[in-house]
Amino acid sequence: KPFIKFTDDKDFLMTSLLRQELIENGLLVGGFIGLCYAHCDDKYINATLKAWTVAIDKLKYYFDKSDPSIFLRGEKINPVFKVR
Repeated sequence: KPFIKFTDDKDFLMTSLLRQELIENGLLVGGFIGLCYAHCDDKYINATLKAWTVAIDKLKYYFDKSDPSIFLRGEKINPVFKVR
């Protein structure tokens, strides 16, 4: 199964920007993607694919720049738990 582990500050910036762009395109994503049978409708599949395509294209553009953090609207996601 797919798994992505974020280990440094740039990863959290990428996650923040990705979620920002997905939300802007009508797809609310938290820490996981949960699908159900109702999502099998072509309308939802196409909307999801479109949102991801737009978001990934924007992320590529952002990370081709010297400081992608300038595109973040709001605060960056941070780890919930910290090692003491």
